[in-house]
Amino acid sequence: PEPASEQPSPSDTTCAAPGCLKEAHLKCSRCQTVRYCSKACQVTHWKAGHSKACRAAPGAPANRPEEPAPDAPAAPEDALARQD
Repeated sequence: PEPASEQPSPSDTTCAAPGCLKEAHLKCSRCQTVRYCSKACQVTHWKAGHSKACRAAPGAPANRPEEPAPDAPAAPEDALARQD
């Protein structure tokens, strides 16, 4: 068998938002499993259903919402974590 590649598969580097095929450099700061090309795509994907599927990654702070409630104060732009 061939050794596993160190390169992520194309689906791991493509934006998770519906209809977006751009390269993703940001990831959900809550679950750390889905990636986005922009904050706008993250919000689109959240509203499209990721909000129900998203779970905190092991070791991550509990109950940290990815998108604040409408009456909550605006969060800083750290809702997405750089994937560097």
